Amino acid sequence: MRKALRLIDAYFEEGVCAGLLVLLMSFLMIQVVMRYVFSMALAWNEELTRFFFVWFSYLGASLGVQRQGHIRVLSFILLLPNVTLRRVALLISDAVWLAFMLIIFYYSFEFLGIVRQFPQGSAVLDIPLLYAYAIIPVGFLLMSLRLLQLYWRSWTDLGALAPLEGAAGEAAVGGPKP
Repeated sequence: MRKALRLIDAYFEEGVCAGLLVLLMSFLMIQVVMRYVFSMALAWNEELTRFFFVWFSYLGASLGVQRQGHIRVLSFILLLPNVTLRRVALLISDAVWLAFMLIIFYYSFEFLGIVRQFPQGSAVLDIPLLYAYAIIPVGFLLMSLRLLQLYWRSWTDLGALAPLEGAAGEAAVGGPKP
């Protein structure tokens, strides 16, 4: 059971994103073939591809947090005189980012309440839009949890601020590790 949870923790977003990407590319290829070979288009294909792309984007953002791959603007932080101040500045910026994600998570539930109160289906497939919009709180919750997970692991396992030492963070906290 523990091994299964570790695999889910390590590969959930990656696995779902890979599956969605395969579906996206397959549906887009089918659409291109239908348009250019058979001179007809499939309306359901475009709508489903759009929904998959939105889900892929939010889960990919969570994967970016997990892998510390989000772009950071470090110009101001690199101007700080020492490593400790740089780490504190990065910690504060991550705290602001976390607060933003949690605010979006909270208000997305209000939005989903309105969508549930006034149900509407998608144009072609009549899929309830609640399913399409559900990725907003799911995505922001996953991003928040992954950011908290990075800091938790860095404080309990390494004793240092590992989230600050990603590819972009290396330059911000005193250069690459030896």
